[in-house]
This record gives sequence, structure tokens and C-alpha cells, in this order.
Amino acid sequence: MRKKISICIEENILKDVEHELEQGLFRSRSHVIEFALQGYIKSRKGQGKEEQGDEIYATR
Repeated sequence: MRKKISICIEENILKDVEHELEQGLFRSRSHVIEFALQGYIKSRKGQGKEEQGDEIYATR
């Protein structure tokens, strides 16, 4: 079951999402973001626990 959420996103990332939509490979912004998150989660599961950091916060 899908759940509706709201997020804040950097403008440059949103531009990249829009670019992906223009390429015609995705149905919607949600589809692009869900695909990216699935890839991120899959890559994190492939790492050992000692290697997992908070990369998502690295730009702060």
C-alpha cells in the first residue's frame, strides 16, 4: 500500500528529477524518487554494518 508524504528537497535535486521525467523513463516525480530510494536502500544493505555511515547528511 502506498502512503502519501510530503518532503522538502533541494532545488538542484528537483531539477535532476524533472530531467529524468523528461527522458520518459519514469511516470512521475514519485516514481523517480522511489526508484532512487530503492537503489540507495539496496546499496546500504550490501554494506557491512561497520561501513554504514550517515552519508545522506554529509553535505550539511
